[in-house]
Amino acid sequence: MNKTIASALAVLALAGCASVGTMGQQADVATTAIGLSQGLSEANPAALPLVPAKIMATGMARKMKDPEKCREATQGLSLAGFGAAGFNAAVLAGAAAGPAGLAGLGLMALLWRPAYDAALTSCEQPTGLPPGVKPPENSPFREGV
Repeated sequence: MNKTIASALAVLALAGCASVGTMGQQADVATTAIGLSQGLSEANPAALPLVPAKIMATGMARKMKDPEKCREATQGLSLAGFGAAGFNAAVLAGAAAGPAGLAGLGLMALLWRPAYDAALTSCEQPTGLPPGVKPPENSPFREGV
């Protein structure tokens, strides 16, 4: 697969990612994997070992009891991932670091509101259950329901 097709697939994958709070981090991981498969190297050597921690932090943020802190943490982690994914997609398309950085910032700006809305939804229903469905009696999410 050439770089243009890989970049196009990465951008298409990002287009539907704004609906879930964890997708920013997942988009970063996906575009990094595409880049590594194309022979590119990770620009941030500390990033790869931190991938599981970033995804776990996003999941933990969604379980915060304070809805505002949950929203801020979930949105921030998601946008950071989308920014990195935007950078990665631009590099895959052949952009230099400067324009790629602008692409990452642009994607963060574009997804600011969708990430906010997704964070609100994630924090209101940390169990993943549909609205109005209560968790089982022995669930830690039962408090305040």
